[in-house]
Amino acid sequence: MDNQQFDDKWQKTLNQDKFEETDIFVPKGFKPKTQRQLTFVNYHQLIKSFIGGKKIETGLELGCGRGTISLYLSSYDGVKMTLLDLSEDAIKLARNNFENHNQEGKFVVGDSGKLPFEDNSFDLTISMGLLEHLSDYPQTIKEQYRVLKPGGVMISMNVPGKFSIQVINKIYKFFKKIFQPVAKLQSDYCRYDDKPEVYKKKAEAAGFVNCYTVNANPIPLLAPMGLKWDKRVTLIWKLIIGLRKLFLKQAYKTNHLISQCHFLIGYKK
Repeated sequence: MDNQQFDDKWQKTLNQDKFEETDIFVPKGFKPKTQRQLTFVNYHQLIKSFIGGKKIETGLELGCGRGTISLYLSSYDGVKMTLLDLSEDAIKLARNNFENHNQEGKFVVGDSGKLPFEDNSFDLTISMGLLEHLSDYPQTIKEQYRVLKPGGVMISMNVPGKFSIQVINKIYKFFKKIFQPVAKLQSDYCRYDDKPEVYKKKAEAAGFVNCYTVNANPIPLLAPMGLKWDKRVTLIWKLIIGLRKLFLKQAYKTNHLISQCHFLIGYKK
């Protein structure tokens, strides 16, 4: 797809647009205060469960954006991260966030379908909301297989175009437009609607073994929203997640119908 929408997004974020948080990482000892922070805290917990006890020393994040999940892997788990994005503004933003949290990383402007790295370079490749925007995402999966070391793991969080709990945000935007008719509401990005099993087959075709998918995120993200109200909404979502934890080991796992996304996990032979 045309990367212009993302270029615009990261430029607005760098310029500190009131609806775009520049940094959504939550350092150790702190608690999430915004919806996006809460989401990534729970995504990191899921990712840790996917990695299990596997030794991960080096990682590559594709389509890094703010670099949030790389910050978790670097700060919480000691993984040496390389971050790649097609947008120079995204790379600048990610580098700023790493510096702000005293973390070291490597930052590369590049195409996920033509990775500028040698074969067998990383223990982990990860992406958060990338593949569903790419018309030729199997090529990016193949590239991940190539740069992974034998035994390495690929983790890809995908947000396809489908019905989900995020329909609540569409209702929120509908009423926001009624009461604030001058508000400019950004349309969603182009998303392909392949189901999790299709992603799994593409990964297996690329050579990955023991592939599986996990439907995730039963909590809507309401946006755009000012920080004051965002924090209040986050308290409600925390309560719901707390209740789910009473009955579920992983409160962010859910069924395909309401899930915002799914994780694709595969291993290199």
